[in-house]
Amino acid sequence: MALAGKSDINFESTAFSKAFCVKSSDRRFAYDVCHPAMMEFLLANRDLVVEIEGRTLALFFEERLAPATIESNLARLVRLRELFPEHRLI
Repeated sequence: MALAGKSDINFESTAFSKAFCVKSSDRRFAYDVCHPAMMEFLLANRDLVVEIEGRTLALFFEERLAPATIESNLARLVRLRELFPEHRLI
């Protein structure tokens, strides 16, 4: 997960911190978004690369998505969006 900014942020979850490089110029935003349920979701979906810039949320994949996987990936995007704290909704 990359949140626009430069400093790498570590979390209490060692597994999460090892699996993901979270960067943000707003540490509070990063901690608000990366709450325990979000970390659990991301750990279960390690193939997702997530970037947040202002009001834009983007998912990246290493390979082109096969048409048969688009629906399931849209469902993951919806679930990711549902996990945002209300005060941080984009």
